[in-house]
Amino acid sequence: MSRKGNVGSMSNKILYLPEIKDIFDEDTLFDLKGLLVEHSGSNLRNLMAHGLLDDEAFSHPLMSYLWWVTLRLCCLPLFIYQQQVDLSNPWVKYAGMFKDDPLFDKFVENMAAYRREVDEQVAAQETAAEESQSE
Repeated sequence: MSRKGNVGSMSNKILYLPEIKDIFDEDTLFDLKGLLVEHSGSNLRNLMAHGLLDDEAFSHPLMSYLWWVTLRLCCLPLFIYQQQVDLSNPWVKYAGMFKDDPLFDKFVENMAAYRREVDEQVAAQETAAEESQSE
């Protein structure tokens, strides 16, 4: 196995190590796995690493969500510190604010449709690659 293969394999397994639960909460781990490494999810790590995304893919809502998760991970320590200083949690009033928003359900549906589309594209590319190798 090449060194390059080890890096890809290792990066897929990192989010499944038991120690990772000491770093990320369950919801964040779910988001990261679903966005980056799950084949039933977006699998963005694989798509980006293998150059399977075109320029338009980077303006898709999944990329915005990945950016939001990344930004949340970077800023969360600042919010936690601020909460400790203030001894209050000003963000609780925003919890569940999209619960009754009819547009959110449409967003989730569009995301699921896009995931199915990407899965079909990846499967077609893998099939084509296998066929070209067998020739």
